[in-house]
Amino acid sequence: MEDVLRHASLHQDFRPLQDYARSEQGLLFGHPNHPTPKARQWPNLDNAHRHAPELGGETALHQFEVPRDGLCVETNRIGASQALAQVADQSHRQSAEYAVISMHPVQAELFRRDERVAALLRDGVIRDLGATGLIARPTASMRTWYIKDHDYFIKGSLNVRITNCVRKNAWYELESTLVVDRIMHHLVQRDDPALAGLCVAREPATLYWAPSEAKGETHTWFREQTGIILRENFCRDQGASRCLLTATLFARDAQLSPLVMPFLGNGDSQEMPDESLILDWFRDYLAVLIQPVLALFFRHGIVMEPHLQNCVLIHDQGRPCQVLLRDFEGVKLTEDKGIDWLAGEGNLHPRVRQSLTYSREQGWNRIAYCLFINHLSEAILALSWQRPALSDALWELVREELVQVREQLDIETPELDALLDGQPIPCKTNFKLRLMAEADRKAQYVQLPSPWCREVAHV
Repeated sequence: MEDVLRHASLHQDFRPLQDYARSEQGLLFGHPNHPTPKARQWPNLDNAHRHAPELGGETALHQFEVPRDGLCVETNRIGASQALAQVADQSHRQSAEYAVISMHPVQAELFRRDERVAALLRDGVIRDLGATGLIARPTASMRTWYIKDHDYFIKGSLNVRITNCVRKNAWYELESTLVVDRIMHHLVQRDDPALAGLCVAREPATLYWAPSEAKGETHTWFREQTGIILRENFCRDQGASRCLLTATLFARDAQLSPLVMPFLGNGDSQEMPDESLILDWFRDYLAVLIQPVLALFFRHGIVMEPHLQNCVLIHDQGRPCQVLLRDFEGVKLTEDKGIDWLAGEGNLHPRVRQSLTYSREQGWNRIAYCLFINHLSEAILALSWQRPALSDALWELVREELVQVREQLDIETPELDALLDGQPIPCKTNFKLRLMAEADRKAQYVQLPSPWCREVAHV
């Protein structure tokens, strides 16, 4: 953390809301109210910490040459050769019988330390090409890389525990990603007025390599160590200066002041924005955030995770235009409606189907927590900084937007109705989940009083 603070204090041009890359690397402390937000178990490697995004650096990805026999590239809407070229510089390969794959530098060192990999390197089956890959910036997730002017983000495995999860690309997540990508592509093309504002970063390709003779657990191990997901680089279309990670937008600077204040005040960190400006801006923000998330759930049975690190604000000189939703790893389909999207998926592996499926209650709990607790409560905390009385007005704007969305959805919304009637909001027990090192789908929830409950307001 000392390195982070030193980086922020020594760089006078440290302006994390200037453009997308800076916003990804400007999340110094994580979410203010999120337990252990930046915890990670870096391995005992020299300079591993250099690859922390909040230190503001960039690096060459580590590359390996592997036999094409054993390489699996699966895609939607793009060719396998195009996907492979986006993952690594193929000019380093010996011949067409080989391919080049890339890795996080820390993951590459962990990969090389395994005896199975060391044997392959000694026998010349694979070649270690070192830090010869694309020059990339680690984003806030630490395992997804941003390359300026590149068509795709590269989301690789990182066998490091970050908060409560080891961030490898599980084999069933590699498969489910392409399923969700097909669903989202279809929905974006569909003429559904409720989804008119839907903006997602699609993930049309995955790949991995395993020795052709590998079986069972060994094959799975290689698959998960080398697995890569390609995510559309939305900055190419939207403009990097118009895209900001919302986690950083509502986070704090080195002096613990909300970054959103100078953003709303045209960069002036000394002058507080007028309350009317804050309310108008937040009203516009809610209009592009809430409806797509709730329309996906109530109309289509799709559970996105609209927490702060999964959302990107697309703005026009500060005014909200869209909120982009990303990361298909956490997308679920509800058993009552969303599961219908799998009808055309053929012989889907039972483990993949299980990883994609939530009960309706699980789905609503997840959305409610991500949207209202993780996202909007943090936003309101930042926007009402030094003006705590303003929070009531901001929460009232949320309620007004929810009422309007309920009318526009034109479908039964019992969970939303209960929320508007003052029922409590489910809040995930994050700290317990992290202590137990449980999978996220095993999360438990407690009930927090609604900000619109009249009984609470009178206490």
